[in-house]
Amino acid sequence: MLRRLLIAVVVLLAALAVVIDRAGEAVAAHVLAGKLQTDEHLPSRPAVSIRGLPFVTQAAHGFYKDVSVVADNFVTVDGVQLNSLKVHLRGVHIPLSRVVRGSVSQVPVDQVDGTAFISFDQLASYFASRQISVTFARTATGGLTVFDQLHAGSLVVSAAGSAVVSVANNVIQINVARLTPFDKGSKVSNSAVLPHVARLNLTVPLGVLPFRIQIHTVSVTLAGISGTGSASNVVLGGK
Repeated sequence: MLRRLLIAVVVLLAALAVVIDRAGEAVAAHVLAGKLQTDEHLPSRPAVSIRGLPFVTQAAHGFYKDVSVVADNFVTVDGVQLNSLKVHLRGVHIPLSRVVRGSVSQVPVDQVDGTAFISFDQLASYFASRQISVTFARTATGGLTVFDQLHAGSLVVSAAGSAVVSVANNVIQINVARLTPFDKGSKVSNSAVLPHVARLNLTVPLGVLPFRIQIHTVSVTLAGISGTGSASNVVLGGK
């Protein structure tokens, strides 16, 4: 009987420890989310979770292995609206004493890994604001098709072409070597309408992304373009 009672007490204490640990994580994550929103100029408070157990041990050492941050309310960068920005802050240094005093001004981070997503609709809106009437669609093989309106005299011709998507210095490049006119969904060759091969070169500048992310690779998804990148030895905040 005594043994069962001891086991029950141990189980209860373990459950309470987990509850307290998770409650501490939730409070810390909420505070950190508010600071990140302010420092990184996010339109709303991001969803933040501090991963890894136990949280109390991480807090005591002032070192958090993995902090997940999700901002999905149209982060605007250089006039481009990102549908979502998902980030992992790996190796976050926040001394517990500063947290207790509420004096956290800077947040050193060893490594930042992130993914930025822009939908085809947002891309079209961005270019429409610059008087470029293009739309986008993913091909069956994972490529990108760009649709445009070509002007030949008084005629306006619908055309489409396969694009090569790349990135350099946080600028996404969308390059179409040849736009082919089409009529009612069928491509046609009409030198009178389109006397020369039309090229199309589009750029999407992402500038200085939140968390100092540098985009390294881009890919075409079913709904848009996704870019992944990273940054090392970043100090957030300090403003």
